[in-house]
Amino acid sequence: MRAVIQRVTSASVTVNQTEISRIGKGLCVLVGLGTDDTPKELEYIVSKILSLRLFPSPPGPNAPTTPPSNTPTDPAGDTPSSHNPDPRPPAGQVEDHEPPKEWRQSVRDIHGEVLIVSQFTLMAKTKKGNKPDFHNAMKTESSKAMYGELIKSIKSAYSADLIKEGQFGAMMDVKISNDGPVTIILDTNDK
Repeated sequence: MRAVIQRVTSASVTVNQTEISRIGKGLCVLVGLGTDDTPKELEYIVSKILSLRLFPSPPGPNAPTTPPSNTPTDPAGDTPSSHNPDPRPPAGQVEDHEPPKEWRQSVRDIHGEVLIVSQFTLMAKTKKGNKPDFHNAMKTESSKAMYGELIKSIKSAYSADLIKEGQFGAMMDVKISNDGPVTIILDTNDK
């Protein structure tokens, strides 16, 4: 089993021009099921999805909640710029908060959402020739059942209302706003 886990600010799935799932801050997980996958691999993947510390700690207690008035503005001159080349406080101003530290919290810790999307192409082999070989991907019926078990398992282990999913076997338009970017690849054959 392979999982591509991405930290996102948002993600959505559209099928036939209709949006079927959307999440805000959290994880988008693309999952490929292999011919040799068992429920044991499911447990491992669910545990990793919910436990990996991919999010920063919250800012310290005195972190500013609004940008200071001397924040650079955009060329139109009326809104704060999202790019500040110098993260230090202006001269004479003391930074009174601890900046966030990376890799401190899991999706569970931040009460983030999780979007799970089945993607058999993750099991492709490309060693020979230029056409991907999908013989290592689990057959459709077995894969559909195991994907259903994955969704059931992660909803049971976390908060069901924070778990969203794609549509198994459909052609999907998956929009991912990767935060960082942070992308982690898990393969149960490597554990």
